[in-house]
Amino acid sequence: MTTITLEIPDHLVPAIHEIGICSTIRNLQEATPLA
Repeated sequence: MTTITLEIPDHLVPAIHEIGICSTIRNLQEATPLA
């Protein structure tokens, strides 16, 4: 069984986290109708 390690440069890590947070918030807003 082989494990694939993804090497992410340190300067890209914050951007990846921001993209994940933004997509999560957008999904929550779409799932719950805003009053």
